Amino acid sequence: MSTRSETVLDVVLDDATLGPAVAIGSLRCERHGASEAISFAYHRDYLERRRSVAIAPDLPLVAGPS
Repeated sequence: MSTRSETVLDVVLDDATLGPAVAIGSLRCERHGASEAISFAYHRDYLERRRSVAIAPDLPLVAGPS
C-alpha cells in the first residue's frame, strides 16, 4: 500500500509566539467522509513577517477537534 501526501491547505497564523508546528485537530472531507488528524507547519519566514492567509469558504474541508 502506497501512501500519498499532498498539500490541501496552507495556513499561517498571525502570531509570532507560536512554535514551528501546531496541532489543530482533524480535517474531514465532507464529500468522502474521510477524517485525518493533522498538524500544520508554520514556516518561520511567515511567522516573522506576521502575515496571514484566509481559507477559502468553498473548500470541502471542516476543521474540528481531535
